Amino acid sequence: MSEQEKMDISIPTEGPVADLLKMGKATDVENWEEVYGNLGLTLEDVPVLMRFLTNEELLKSGLDKDIYAWTPIHVWRALAVLQAEEAVQPLLGILYHANDSEWVLDEIPQALGMIGQPALRPLARYVRNPKLNT
Repeated sequence: MSEQEKMDISIPTEGPVADLLKMGKATDVENWEEVYGNLGLTLEDVPVLMRFLTNEELLKSGLDKDIYAWTPIHVWRALAVLQAEEAVQPLLGILYHANDSEWVLDEIPQALGMIGQPALRPLARYVRNPKLNT
């Protein structure tokens, strides 16, 4: 079974989303707007990006040699640049299940901050969650 079949997700072969998926290993990037804003992604790409962000197989794949293992990092950065309100709850879910992932712990708060106002109420509910204090 191919990686695509395991992930049960259609992988675009051309266009801005395909370019994002081909970025490979994620690196520390200071200016997400400069890198991800120049890909040509628009709000019309958000539903496709959300499928990648919420795909359990992809999120569990770990950071290995597989090019798609780095996809969630690129996707949450792109969604942050697009200020995609739809990404707030999934990003909070990823943060909740972070298991000490440096990428998640460092970048999800930044992504939520870039999304801005739409993230405030869900974030307030998140930090009041008593399960976080265990």
